[in-house]
Amino acid sequence: LTFLNDLFRIDPMSQLNEPTDAYDLIAWIQQAFGYMAMVDYPYPSSFITPLPGWPVNYACKYAQEEITDPKLAATVLYEMSNVFYNYSGDLPTNCVNYTVCGDTVMNSISAPGTQMSWPWQICTELITEVCSEGPPNDFFSDQCSMYGGPQEQMLISCMWSFWPIGYNEILFDPNAIPIEYGHNYAAASNIIFTSVLLAIFFDLGRQCVITTL
Repeated sequence: LTFLNDLFRIDPMSQLNEPTDAYDLIAWIQQAFGYMAMVDYPYPSSFITPLPGWPVNYACKYAQEEITDPKLAATVLYEMSNVFYNYSGDLPTNCVNYTVCGDTVMNSISAPGTQMSWPWQICTELITEVCSEGPPNDFFSDQCSMYGGPQEQMLISCMWSFWPIGYNEILFDPNAIPIEYGHNYAAASNIIFTSVLLAIFFDLGRQCVITTL
């Protein structure tokens, strides 16, 4: 654990002290990969964190060969994650424990007091079924089959996040979007999404999204 604390430059308030603390680090690494996949643009961007163009390709340059040495593998994961969290090189330490430092990404891109707006949205009407599949296609563990599937896993996460303010299973509505907007867009074109106040990147100046189907 000392090796990992030093390698990942983990902040003293979220140091790995027990073997089970490694799950916090794994989630932190996985979050970096997920966000880089979402913003894998061909040009540099900075609306979440400063990133190079094609950040996934940039990060993957650290993992071009098969690695069997555990410490070398950990070093590669650090280098890849660091592309997302600290490409600028400005961060002295990393907080990897969500319960201690919250969602550092949401904190960095949200206006004061709105950090939980996106988590609340995906726990109520915009349910996202995202999970890792495990080997051989995914080196993260098989989360898709855990807890009865990705939807159930999301519900557990939402209950953990929002139960102190009265959240319950009734608010978790996977059918909200198809009921409100339908699922058949065969005849749709030039759709303009104007519910900007609910958009994840609203605070970053994104005014609308226009797409042609």
